[in-house]
Amino acid sequence: MKNIPFIICYFFCLIGQLSAQNTQLSNDIPVVLNGDTLYSPWSGAMNAPQFGQTDLNGDGKQDFVLYDRVDRTFTPYINVSTQIGQKNYEFAPKYKNQFSTCDCAGWVSFVDYDCDGDNDIFCGTVTSNVVIYDHEEITVDSFVYVPRYVGGINSNYGTFTSFLYSALIDYPAVYDVDKDGDIDILTFGNASNFIEFHQNRAMEDFARCDTMVLKLDSYCWGHFYESPSNCTPYIHDTTNCPLNGFQPNFRQDSLPEPVRHIGSTILALDLNQNEKTDLLIGDVSCPNVYAVINNAGSLAHAYIDSLQLNYPQSNVPIDVFVFPALFYWDVDGDSIKDLIYAPNERDIAENHNSVGLYKNTGVNDYPNFNFQGRGFIQNQTMEFGTGAVPTYFDYNQDGKLDLLVGNYGYFSPIDSEFHSRLALYENTGTSDRPVFTYITDNYLPYVANNDSILKRVVPAVGDLDADGDDDLLLGGALGNIYYFRNDAPAGGVANFQFVTSTFADITGAWLDNSAPTLYDIDNDNDLDLFVGDASGYFAYYKNIGTPQVANFDSITTRWGNIKVNNTTGGTFSSGNSKPILYDYDQDGNIDLLTGTIYGNIQIYTNISTVLTDTFTYVGHLFDYDFGSFSAPTAAVIDSSNKPIFIVGNQRGGLQLFKVPYYVAPDTTVAINDEIVNDLEWVIFPNPAHEEVTVRFTQNIINTHISLYNMLGQELFRITTTEQESVIPLITLSPGMYFIRIENEKQRDTKKLVVK
Repeated sequence: MKNIPFIICYFFCLIGQLSAQNTQLSNDIPVVLNGDTLYSPWSGAMNAPQFGQTDLNGDGKQDFVLYDRVDRTFTPYINVSTQIGQKNYEFAPKYKNQFSTCDCAGWVSFVDYDCDGDNDIFCGTVTSNVVIYDHEEITVDSFVYVPRYVGGINSNYGTFTSFLYSALIDYPAVYDVDKDGDIDILTFGNASNFIEFHQNRAMEDFARCDTMVLKLDSYCWGHFYESPSNCTPYIHDTTNCPLNGFQPNFRQDSLPEPVRHIGSTILALDLNQNEKTDLLIGDVSCPNVYAVINNAGSLAHAYIDSLQLNYPQSNVPIDVFVFPALFYWDVDGDSIKDLIYAPNERDIAENHNSVGLYKNTGVNDYPNFNFQGRGFIQNQTMEFGTGAVPTYFDYNQDGKLDLLVGNYGYFSPIDSEFHSRLALYENTGTSDRPVFTYITDNYLPYVANNDSILKRVVPAVGDLDADGDDDLLLGGALGNIYYFRNDAPAGGVANFQFVTSTFADITGAWLDNSAPTLYDIDNDNDLDLFVGDASGYFAYYKNIGTPQVANFDSITTRWGNIKVNNTTGGTFSSGNSKPILYDYDQDGNIDLLTGTIYGNIQIYTNISTVLTDTFTYVGHLFDYDFGSFSAPTAAVIDSSNKPIFIVGNQRGGLQLFKVPYYVAPDTTVAINDEIVNDLEWVIFPNPAHEEVTVRFTQNIINTHISLYNMLGQELFRITTTEQESVIPLITLSPGMYFIRIENEKQRDTKKLVVK
């Protein structure tokens, strides 16, 4: 039986947690690529995706959820296919927060272990343990993931019981290996080239399938092991893996001793309809996949007696630059599982057009795989390889902001290098409905011609010579800032001319991953320069020239006395600050927003009044994790007059956020058409931590006191006639909030910073 009270409690706790997270993640600004409107442009893309299925919206069709090893993110895609044979999946930001409780690292596998018809989540932890998040349905299209086996699943190793080990770099098989109705696990042992079989004894011992009672059945399942030096396994191993009375059809008595295993992925399935478990295996040092076939063994005792290299031999073999991972799901709704492959390597790996799909024209337990090409789901996203960095920019001076995107680079298997580029998307929509249309992924050929030194390209624009058009700065991995003057005619398309690679005398001597931005911070009608870097600091260069001839003086390399790192402001060795200066809450005061290596966007408010002081950290944008190397840009681009944020990430994609702030009530127009905002009141302390006090300086009538977050969600409300009231804050995340008072004569709002 389910623990219903626990689930109900967990659900309401989760709702409280999710209410503090952003609900404005969007996919509804169209993006057109080569004449086609993309299904999932703003999903954040993918580098090392792992594919799982579940029914997100309760329509009876299986949807996809992708977990990416690069930044430990879950991304949901709804199945929008209208007939069998289609494979159309659309990014569904509505469901992204449903996975926020799943703290996974390294790998994720979607498996229904408790026989309730919904796929649960098995995943690794940073300590290489294995945990489960149980899918619990609340309504037809609402669900939560409840943690089970907190800390890790145990397995009985014979003489002792310990957490099941599955290396962070691996991808184990979570599968009913012995076909008895409960879920077992195949995983490479610690420092071993053998696969361990951890049998689930739930059915044998308790006649139930909704639990995990693991026991190490074999430390060398199948009598084979991985080669330490190439992509060919050794089979028929009875020396290192004794037969223990089992009589196979084949045997070999002398084999080299295996050495330490360094990483593999496992997909378990039946390849030849003999009801026994076979495996497809990818290796960390190899581009291809091999199949090991269990013909001679039995369900109780596997014995691998044959193999196929360069699988599938009957069709186009799987070929990834290095370390393929494999997934077996019904992609096109014909009830037959298809084969998906993707890179499992986080760093030196193909990072675009890298997800391959094979249609299964056979049956689930006797597949026949036919290669369909690369780019499954991936080709419906805005994909920039690794490290996307966007900025708004009106490249053709038509009054509509277009989108310029830099990146760390597209990985090339030919030379094993990342090649940085600038991509341009033109806003071809209207003031009511923006539409971004792909123009090129090789904008400004200077970048491509110098990509051996220009990596992690960070664009920034601003008019540096007062000629009415935006000039271009490019930061990069080596620290230099490149300046390109825009020589376009009035109202014409941008025409950038290279000027210098040491703009403002900035070189890579003291900073890496330079991230420039321009803003007139001192209101003297010329643009000042601010630069983030890999360490997480900010440099401030004051423009002491003129609007026509810029001349920058270095004021400080520790602007604001801040160093970005994690959300609490602690000190780390790196932060990768990527700043923009923008009035994010539209209160008339400029704020500093900065991306970080950790994925949050930190906020420092009202900075123009304290240029030489220590800035105050007030939280992170939307209380949201954007994925590592977050890179924000923001502007009003439509008739809503509300800022639209676009945020790049390490996966090489973009995420879109609309209407992301709380609009404070109008404090100049009172109820009953009277201007009566003369009731004096204060809040203290501010910033606050555990509680805040609201005090009125005179007697009051029945007054509502409410606390709102940045999304306009009411978190607390009381009605009082007391001159002093206390609001608890202990459950709130750090950030900006609003306290509102309202009675029959007056309404007013004040900001509150929770630290």
